[in-house]
Amino acid sequence: MPASEAAVLAVVKQLPPESFIRQYVAYFRKQTDTPLGFHLATTLALLGALSPTDFALQDLGGTLRTNFWSLVTGPSGSRKTWAVERGQELLQTCQSPFLGLTPDTIEGMIRLLRDKPRQLLIYPDMGDFLKRTVRPDGYSSALKEGYTRVFDSTSVGRGLAKTDVIATDVKLSLLAAVNGTYVNAFTTIPDWLGGFFGRFFVICAEREREYIDYDPPEDAERYGRLLEWLEERHGEQPRIYPAKGLTAEARQLLAEWYTRCKQELASIHIAESFVERLIPLTKRIAMLLEWDYGCGWDTQEGWKVTAATMNIATQITNLHIASVVGLLRDLAPTLEMRELFALRAACKPYYRPLADVYLDAFVGNARRGRDGIKLLEEAGDVKTLVENSQTLVRLTTEAEKAVNRAHRERWAKMHDPEPDEDSDDNVVPIRSSKK
Repeated sequence: MPASEAAVLAVVKQLPPESFIRQYVAYFRKQTDTPLGFHLATTLALLGALSPTDFALQDLGGTLRTNFWSLVTGPSGSRKTWAVERGQELLQTCQSPFLGLTPDTIEGMIRLLRDKPRQLLIYPDMGDFLKRTVRPDGYSSALKEGYTRVFDSTSVGRGLAKTDVIATDVKLSLLAAVNGTYVNAFTTIPDWLGGFFGRFFVICAEREREYIDYDPPEDAERYGRLLEWLEERHGEQPRIYPAKGLTAEARQLLAEWYTRCKQELASIHIAESFVERLIPLTKRIAMLLEWDYGCGWDTQEGWKVTAATMNIATQITNLHIASVVGLLRDLAPTLEMRELFALRAACKPYYRPLADVYLDAFVGNARRGRDGIKLLEEAGDVKTLVENSQTLVRLTTEAEKAVNRAHRERWAKMHDPEPDEDSDDNVVPIRSSKK
């Protein structure tokens, strides 16, 4: 299910008033009707990029860095790209050296990370990336595999004909937006339970407010505070101490929450590979919250993540869980089933040439496309006819009604009354690292 604005606000309001995340969400809530979950995901990616390489959690014999991947998705018109570009715009305004260029190949990625190991790469529209990397045997798919390797490692390399390309001490964060149509067309259920997409913090949302001919209020003071916070974090920092694990209370809270999640997800048959990644994801979020409002850089050596911070982190992860589970309901379990779904989506309520349907569905070969159309006919989803030696296909009335019903429900949600105003009208100075 999508991450509702009420759910996001309930979490954000628990953050201290001086929190960068809270002030960021409050600012853009007044400026646009973009779902608030998109702004939350954007801020986490920004924090992941700005937190120093040595800002990490040392726990259970390992070190967890705070690189962070955020992905926002939703239907057309949900302001996904707009939300991501606002975060990018803030970093450009303060001339962030950590804002990188997206590569086209794995060799390009390694060279970029070799020259600048700490980066944030932004994909305002990841649809083209999904198309290029959909086939596991395609050349571009190696880039997706390279991203996956570098998420859990501090180095990545590739042997070439004349020389080896190696990047070390890497800390890569990603921020991306993608249309839900592309998610359905180019990913399958296993993609989200591990591998590349399994590393992302995901927010799926739809617009619950609609601003028409809207003149947003000026809030130069709050925007200035956001820029001031970002510029300060780009400057010289006090000595950074890694966290020495969790407090006993935080560890117990995390364990109890994880047990509940594991039971609930098992009851709806979510693979354990997805569940196992919830612990490191939640720890990363907790560390970024500490970095947001000061505990990470205003403490002595040996500090630990508190239960209060971990409590908020688990609630943020709950938004991710709900988003991914909602996505899985519309996805195919296999590559072949995904292409069958794509064929159905390419059919229209009117007759059109079968060749055009194959093209829109991105079917790999005509044989598979023909087999898919036969299956859809047997299911009663489409009808075909031959006219002037050309095969035409259209959606059946029942299938068309289902599509129209989904559209009506979506628009009804967008015209619901606005949620109650939050209490963040007052501009609060964002927590400073200067004593």
